[in-house]
Amino acid sequence: MIKKTLAKRKDGKYVGYKDKPSIIVTLGIGQDTTAEEALLKVLPKSSKFYGVDPVHEVNEELYAKFGKFFPFAVGGKSKVSRASVLANGKCALTF
Repeated sequence: MIKKTLAKRKDGKYVGYKDKPSIIVTLGIGQDTTAEEALLKVLPKSSKFYGVDPVHEVNEELYAKFGKFFPFAVGGKSKVSRASVLANGKCALTF
């Protein structure tokens, strides 16, 4: 297994990968796809990317360049509810 730091971010994105096609799932894109773009360069071309973030503005456009975007929030339980998210430094509600 190869371990590599893919982006210099305050929350960090690290990955361990093999030279086989992979399925990458990003929970919370946060308007930053630099780590995923770095993975595109080292993973086999047949690897799949799926990104999830409740804020579709910017995130959908960024992620759709190389993967499939889903406009959802992820929580501790399976249910449909409102999600509070931080957008442009302010709390915003999404569905």
